[in-house]
Amino acid sequence: MTPRPNAGRISSPRESLFRRLALRALLAGLPLLMGCASPRPLGPPHTVAALLAEGRAQSLDLQDPFALDPAIEAVADREIGRSGSPHERLQRIIRYLNDHVGLAFRYRSRLTLTARQAFEQKQGNCLAYTNLIVGLARYLGVPAYFIHVQEPGGFYEKGGLYYVASHMAVGYGGPDPGSQSISPEMTVLDLNSEVTDWAPWMYEPIDDVTAFGLFYNNIAVDHMEEGDLDYARKLMLFLIGNDPGLKEVYNNLGVLYNRSGRYHAALRVFDEALRRFPSYQPLYPNAVDAANGAGDFALVRGLQAREAALRRKDPLLYFTLGVERFNARDYSAAARDFRRAIRSEPPSPILYAWLARALLSDGQVSRGRSAYARAHELDPTLSILPSLRRQFPALENSPPSVAGASAR
Repeated sequence: MTPRPNAGRISSPRESLFRRLALRALLAGLPLLMGCASPRPLGPPHTVAALLAEGRAQSLDLQDPFALDPAIEAVADREIGRSGSPHERLQRIIRYLNDHVGLAFRYRSRLTLTARQAFEQKQGNCLAYTNLIVGLARYLGVPAYFIHVQEPGGFYEKGGLYYVASHMAVGYGGPDPGSQSISPEMTVLDLNSEVTDWAPWMYEPIDDVTAFGLFYNNIAVDHMEEGDLDYARKLMLFLIGNDPGLKEVYNNLGVLYNRSGRYHAALRVFDEALRRFPSYQPLYPNAVDAANGAGDFALVRGLQAREAALRRKDPLLYFTLGVERFNARDYSAAARDFRRAIRSEPPSPILYAWLARALLSDGQVSRGRSAYARAHELDPTLSILPSLRRQFPALENSPPSVAGASAR
């Protein structure tokens, strides 16, 4: 996962990150917050092997991100083994990867690695960690699959341009990525612990081809950051040509053209991307940058108007903006954005919890206590409520009787 401004909140992987999520409860608790993410059909008409062959024919340096080699497989047989249930094997994989007497895997934000590279270097980012878990799990007979974590603010800003990075996790049980079926429970292993508690993420099971595309999207961004724009562009065009549903790649290709001063080329990319993904927020500020560069100020005004209308219709965008402002310590503005999201939503405990966090950080104790009480009233089991109480002593004696008070 390419670093974002809040990347410092990502902790090292631990076995305690095993979570059994009631997926139906998750979806029921956040019906509209997740409604803006338009589903992409799973199972593009390719295989990873076919993509590797096609990419190499285009002189792209591609490897199978999920494959192991015989030496790693031998270690897996010796150190982890195949005994026990699939869930027990998965637990042993995590213990082996994280334990100091095992691989002692270390989180490194700038290392997007294949499974083999991650094993050899004993480090990597969330994509590297996920690739390695999936590779080991499948070799040991555990039917693990990839999960794309759809999070508000899943992009980062640099020099006025908004890049999109992919955050991945591992799934076991529950939905079948091939059929898009949903079962009551799924196990999710996520390298990112603290942000998971605070963000209403959408865990979207994806197939290997989509995971392949998201992996190489991050590789392309790495090349772009290193100044290798030609290779980054070639890789992005290859990915779009084989999976036009990868909105992240469209965005990053447009950013690449902006950085190269090719504003008209960027506008063509953003025009197509906004036609396909009209509610995808990162596209708008980048398209505005391209329109400014091209001198099309009427288009700038039109794009800004479209984004403003989208914010009014889509409370998730207000939520995203609120999180960004909170991370920038503009707590008063963050609270205003959370209120706007709340006014557009059925009552959401997570939104009220974020509002409480912003108000209390801004010193508005009474209003913060009221927002906290409303979140508690809506869902007293919400996992982020204890962390709020730990962070803000003013909540320690917050009585349930204030639950009906207004936080607005």
